[in-house]
Amino acid sequence: MDIGGGLGHKGPKELPLSAILKSLPKQYQDWVKKVKDELQLPEVEIMVKMDTTTLRPQEAIQVCIEERVLSFVPVWGTLEFMVEEAHAAGMKVLGITGNAKNARRMAQSRD
Repeated sequence: MDIGGGLGHKGPKELPLSAILKSLPKQYQDWVKKVKDELQLPEVEIMVKMDTTTLRPQEAIQVCIEERVLSFVPVWGTLEFMVEEAHAAGMKVLGITGNAKNARRMAQSRD
């Protein structure tokens, strides 16, 4: 199932969260279930808007690069896939992380 949203999105405007979760790899589905169980979260069904760049972060990054924003501060994962192009466009790229493991990975990606 193609669940992507973003710029030029042609599919449904909204999808149930359950459909999106089912499209994730099993390891992520297992993690979501574990967290829900540990926190005793209720089963809820919400609709997720698909026509935003939220589900397509690389498209959002590309827009930032094309618009030559001054700085970009993502809060997910490593950034090596976009740093060179962002720097070429004159952008500053800063990384924010919530744990030492990811901080190490981000620092190593600069080498």
